[in-house]
Amino acid sequence: LVLVDGVERDFSNLDPSEIANITILKDAASAAVYGVKGANGVILVTTKRGDAAKTTVTYNGAVTLSQNADMLELLDGVEYAKWHNQASLLDGLVQSYSDKQIEYIRNGNDPQGILGNTDWVNLIFKKIAVGHNHNISVTGGNDKVRYFVGGSVLSQDGIITDVWFRRYNLRSNIDIDLTDRLSVKLDVSGRIENRHQPGVSAGSSDPTASVDNGGAEYGYKNIPFYLITARPTVNPVDRDGNYIGYYNPLAARDASGFNKKNNSFVQTTATIQYRIPGVEGLTAKGLFSYDFQNTLQKKLTLPCNVVVPQYETPNADGSLVIKSAPSPHSASGINQLTETHTLFSRFTYTLQLNYANTFGKHDIGADLVGEQSGTNARTFGASKQNFAITEIPDLNFSTEVTPNSVVGHHTDTGRQGLLFRGNYTYDQKYMVQASVRGDWSARFAKGNRLGIFPAVSLGWRLSEEGFMEDARGVLDNLKLR
Repeated sequence: LVLVDGVERDFSNLDPSEIANITILKDAASAAVYGVKGANGVILVTTKRGDAAKTTVTYNGAVTLSQNADMLELLDGVEYAKWHNQASLLDGLVQSYSDKQIEYIRNGNDPQGILGNTDWVNLIFKKIAVGHNHNISVTGGNDKVRYFVGGSVLSQDGIITDVWFRRYNLRSNIDIDLTDRLSVKLDVSGRIENRHQPGVSAGSSDPTASVDNGGAEYGYKNIPFYLITARPTVNPVDRDGNYIGYYNPLAARDASGFNKKNNSFVQTTATIQYRIPGVEGLTAKGLFSYDFQNTLQKKLTLPCNVVVPQYETPNADGSLVIKSAPSPHSASGINQLTETHTLFSRFTYTLQLNYANTFGKHDIGADLVGEQSGTNARTFGASKQNFAITEIPDLNFSTEVTPNSVVGHHTDTGRQGLLFRGNYTYDQKYMVQASVRGDWSARFAKGNRLGIFPAVSLGWRLSEEGFMEDARGVLDNLKLR
C-alpha cells in the first residue's frame, strides 16, 4: 500500500524534487491500522509544503548520459558460420555455409550482396542515451498562508532508437490558518506522461509469444529477441533496400509501426482541521480527495516483407536462393491500427478524531478514524485494418474492422473502514499501543465483506534506563518492540 499525503496513489512518477520524506511501515502493528491493504507493508510519502518565510525560488537541472551496464557478446559472422556448420555435421545435416560463402562473410564481397558480417548489437543499441531533468519550485508564506508550487520536466531517450519517455509535473500545496483553531490544506497536482516505442516492443513483451503459444499473428514481439535470433552472417539490407533475414531486428525497430501511450493525471486533496476547545489535545479532521486519470494508447502495426536466404538449398552455381516472406511481427501482412481509451477516477474521504496529551510522566493518545474510498474505471477499444494510407493513423481512414477487436468494460470498487487506536507511554520508557480496524470491501459478497484487523504492540526504550547512561554516547535511542 502506497499513500501519498494520506491518499492511496502511485508515486513511481512523482518528481523527486516534490518529495519531503518517505516512511516504510513493515511491522504488523504499524501496518494493521491500514487494514487488509497494509498486509504487505505500507509506504508513506509526504510531499513538500511551504513555511513562514520569505519567498524562495529553487531551480535544479541535470543532463544525464545512460548506457547499458553490460552487453551481450555474440559470435561474429565467421565464427557463427563455422560453429553452425559444426553443429550441422554432428547432427548429420547438410552444412549451411560453403568455404566460399565464409570468405564472402569475412571479406564483405558477396556478389549477391546478401552475406556479410553484421554486429547486430552495435547496430540496434545506441552507445549513449541522453536524458534531461529540470525542476523549479517556489516556497514561502507567512503566519496565515504558506505555499509550495513546483514544476518539472523529464525527458529520457531509450538505448534503442525511437524509444523515449517524456513527463511533465506540476504541484501546488497551500496551507491556510483561518483562525487560531481552524486550518485548511488545498493540494492540487497534475502530470502528463508520454511514452513511445516501435510497433515491436523494445523489451517489455514476452519474447516467447509466438503463433504456437498464444501470440496470435504478431509472432515474436521483442526487439532484443530478434537481435539474438538474427544470423550475423548477412547484411542488414540488400542492394534494393530490402531487409535480410526472417528475424531482422532492424525491420522490427524501423519498419514495424509505433506504439504510443499518453497518460494525464489530476490529483486533488482538501483537508480541514479544527482544534476543539474545552478539551486540550482533541482535534477533528476531515479529508476529501478526487483523482482522475485519462489514458490513450494508439498502436499502429505495419507489415514488412523480408528476404530470407535458403542456406541448405543453394542454386547450382552455389549462389543463395532468396525468398520473400512477411516479418513475423505481422505474419498476415495486413496493417492494423488499435486505439484504447481508459478513464479512471478515485475518491477518498476521511473523518477522524485525534487526542494526544501529557500528564506528568504519562503520554496518552487515541484516534478514531472513518474512511470511505472507491474507484471507477471505463475502457473502450477498437481496431481497424487494411488502411489505404498509413501516414495519417486514424481509425476513420479504414472501413474494415478487425474481427473481435471492439471491446468495452468497466470496473467499480468501494471500501469502507473504521479504526480505533490507543497508545500509552510512561516516562518515555515503556510503551503500549493497541488498535482494531474493520474493513468492508465491495469485492466480496454481502455478508462476507467485513474483515477485522486487531493489533497490540509493546515497547521498551532501554536507552532511557539508568544502567544505559554510560552507553548513550553510542546508543542514544535503543528500543525493543
